[in-house]
Amino acid sequence: NRMDVIRLIAEGKVAKEAAEKLLEAMARNPGLTAEDAAEKLGLTGLSREEIEAIVEHVIKENAETVRSRGEKAMGLLMGRVMARLRGRADGKLVASIVREKLHEFLGKS
Repeated sequence: NRMDVIRLIAEGKVAKEAAEKLLEAMARNPGLTAEDAAEKLGLTGLSREEIEAIVEHVIKENAETVRSRGEKAMGLLMGRVMARLRGRADGKLVASIVREKLHEFLGKS
């Protein structure tokens, strides 16, 4: 039910951005649990380490742009990272990790 979706979000098992997709899948398949829907749609949350690896990869892919833009590359990086994560991580957590990894890459602390 809908409360199960909220519970998954509260527990950090899926990102809040995934709620609409989960509810849609559950409406189409009434016997489907929130957990099963999340698994079926590939929306189960990623670990911090998995998110960090994706962020680092995106920074490396865009290294030249990041060097030239510096801190202003944050928006570009967020867009590209979130596109890869597709609702599998909370945006606030991702922003924190992107900021941290961007500072590391630029040699700031």
